[in-house]
Amino acid sequence: MSKVENIKKLSHLSFPIKKFLKYYPWKNCSPKISKKLDKKISDCKVAIVSSAGLVVDDEHEPFNHNIKFGDWSYRVISKDVDSSKLKEYHTSNSFDHSGIKKNPFSALPIAHLKDLEKQGYIGSVSERHISLMGSNINTRKLLKYSVPKIIDIFKNDNVDIVIFVPVWPMCHQTVGLVQKICEENNLICSTISIIDEITKKLKIKRYLSVPYELGFPLGDYDDFNGQINNIKKLLSLI
Repeated sequence: MSKVENIKKLSHLSFPIKKFLKYYPWKNCSPKISKKLDKKISDCKVAIVSSAGLVVDDEHEPFNHNIKFGDWSYRVISKDVDSSKLKEYHTSNSFDHSGIKKNPFSALPIAHLKDLEKQGYIGSVSERHISLMGSNINTRKLLKYSVPKIIDIFKNDNVDIVIFVPVWPMCHQTVGLVQKICEENNLICSTISIIDEITKKLKIKRYLSVPYELGFPLGDYDDFNGQINNIKKLLSLI
């Protein structure tokens, strides 16, 4: 069954989640400063930040579901990772996980960036990408301990552009906060938005609204070409 639907609204969600999200004190994710891209996208190195809680099975510890307010840590994923080694540890049971489990690259589109590099659409794919646990309201520790290290990784890898892929409502804030600090450190960013209402509350600078179900941020998990087109749209906003 296709997961391409009308653009999600908060009103479409279950009552407990809707109530929580309605009254949640969303952070301001608008950057204080923001650099303009000074080169062609075809000359840029691109990295990904995903909120799907993905880990490399034989390399990483799983995200810890027992940490109060959510696991604020991150995992570094190599561009050469085998998708069969990726396992999802997102804590929320309020969205369909089947697409990510069948195709982890549908939430961490490394293969898609490699294809765009072959096409000459982007310059290169970053050596390292970031996986976060998006179901996280422990933003103080995220900002204090994780985000500075993530920025260092991108700077050391000479990344120009970072794309963000949230998979459910709270993920928008998690990636939005990382996006804010990335922008303030001269990285050019663009994010997928599954729920516009939340993205607007967060005042995220640059985003692509997509009409898909939660858990399917780039569309159907097996529609590689459709996902590629969405990434091109995301990059075209820069």
